[in-house]
Amino acid sequence: MELLELLTEKERRLNEIDINDPRMKDKWWRMNNLYYIINENAEKILFQPKLRDVQTALFNDPHNRKLVLKARQHGVTTYYCIDYLDNAMFKKNISCGIIAHNKDDAQIFFADKVKYAFDNLRCPELIVKLAPSKDSSRELVFANNSSIRVGTSLRSTTLQYLHISEYGKICAKYPEKAREIRTGALNTVHGNNEITIESTAEGRDGDFYRMCTKAQNNEKQGKELTQMDFKPFFFSWFQKPEYRLDIDSVSIPPTMIEYFMDLYHKHGIKLDDAQRAWYVKKYETQQDEMKREFPSTPEEAFEAAIIGAYYGVQMARVREQRRLGAFPHNPNALVYTGWDIGYNDAMTIWFFQLDNNMVNIIDYYENSGEEMGHYVELLKEKGYIYGDHYAPHDISKHDVMSGKTRIRRAKEDFDISFIRIERAMNVVEDINEVRRMFYKFRFNEVTTERGVAALDNYRKEWNEHLVCFRKTPLHNWASDGADGLRTLTHAVLRLTDYAYYEEEEAQASYKTGRNIHGGY
Repeated sequence: MELLELLTEKERRLNEIDINDPRMKDKWWRMNNLYYIINENAEKILFQPKLRDVQTALFNDPHNRKLVLKARQHGVTTYYCIDYLDNAMFKKNISCGIIAHNKDDAQIFFADKVKYAFDNLRCPELIVKLAPSKDSSRELVFANNSSIRVGTSLRSTTLQYLHISEYGKICAKYPEKAREIRTGALNTVHGNNEITIESTAEGRDGDFYRMCTKAQNNEKQGKELTQMDFKPFFFSWFQKPEYRLDIDSVSIPPTMIEYFMDLYHKHGIKLDDAQRAWYVKKYETQQDEMKREFPSTPEEAFEAAIIGAYYGVQMARVREQRRLGAFPHNPNALVYTGWDIGYNDAMTIWFFQLDNNMVNIIDYYENSGEEMGHYVELLKEKGYIYGDHYAPHDISKHDVMSGKTRIRRAKEDFDISFIRIERAMNVVEDINEVRRMFYKFRFNEVTTERGVAALDNYRKEWNEHLVCFRKTPLHNWASDGADGLRTLTHAVLRLTDYAYYEEEEAQASYKTGRNIHGGY
């Protein structure tokens, strides 16, 4: 054997841990001294959560239900792969499960994190002692009758520990899989056993969003949590020490200066020069996905556009340019309405006023299962002085109860005159019309909250089999509000001679930069 090989073998043996070392009884010591992983730079390193504030916080919190909203690359799933491996190795008769959002990730989690860490233990005697009776591509079953398994649903097993990775993405792309996890996997974990769900945000819709909202509200209200309640955790991008750029010449656009000032004044978040420089350069590649992938606050995470959202870019511009805020009703101007007509589906009404070169969307209403009289009464209760009411072609359909067309019944029975709008037969054509008009829209935040949420969540349908988006919209709760905005857009085009907006014009005001240094 050559000298280099002898030295390597000697170093390996000196680096080994004796199975009878008394420190092996301490889980925190084991977590920091027993396991190897492959890091982002493809290097074999010792896993040490003590060096990461995020992982340490998860380890030290005793609550058995954790809900983690986070920025990317905090190592949360890696932590739970090692944590559950340790549990399975040092506890008898337990089952640990990890759910990935697709098969590829499941294979990576198992092979690169779980299996690699076990095969490269610093205590080789443990490998021999535990001698897995089952060693497949997704599961390890040890001699102590404990196991760790990675999959995409894990419905048909009883678990003591369950970690769900990227649940927000599962809810957005695979709603049936999300339902299976909710009704299946979550119900396999009983009593005071442990569940952790983590994800980046994926729009203000779906089970992950609802769970986060409930958990955050419980925390704000100071409610005492039961063992079945989830405790919220949020880990922002700036909590990762590596997210820094220590250079002197990064320019920052005026809008980002305002953004950093808002973080400081509204949330008390003060970033140093290196953090601001990193954020600016990262934004250059991430653009409108920045808030979803690298949020600064929980609220920001969920306001970001979801993948496949038709108006994701446009709604991001609305927020950046502060066109979502206080734009209340002007009692000296006419109010126009744009409708989407439905019965089983929701009936939606957008209320808007023309303000010089802009469209102030001052109100929104949505309901279902009500006949026309209900909506007419609503119009009266609002107390607005109305101009025209605009509705799509199905306003001409016959009302089942009266036999009259809806447009005729509205006029004869309620004295409401509708102007019929012919929206495009191809809904994508109309969506593009709305996109081109979006730069004119300003939303009164308080009264249009539900409508704005619909626009945020109006998206393409995901084809799970072809693993791509279909060309048609997903028909869900957001569709009706979005369809109503199509009517509004056609109404604005009738009422005005607004020219269509060119995207390049909007960006011109954001290109002027200044040096990143300067403070608040």
